[in-house]
Amino acid sequence: MNNIEGYKTYTKQRLKGKHNIISSFFLVYPFIENKKVLDIGCSDGLYLKLFSSESVGIEQMSELVDKARQSGLNVIKGNIMEILLKIVIIFY
Repeated sequence: MNNIEGYKTYTKQRLKGKHNIISSFFLVYPFIENKKVLDIGCSDGLYLKLFSSESVGIEQMSELVDKARQSGLNVIKGNIMEILLKIVIIFY
């Protein structure tokens, strides 16, 4: 299975409620609670919803972006490498 097929499988499983918060997240959470966070690969907002309402997520799978946005989360659809390249081109 290649990377994109694996991620498509993850997407289907996540939309069915699988893949919940990992326990190590709670070790980091006190340091980022109520902070503005950029969540790269935010899935359907599993963690993003726990951050400040000013936080932003980036996700490439349309189904996950749609679900996150339906929850009122600020999510950009796209590939992080392509987004970063656009930013570099704009500023340089």
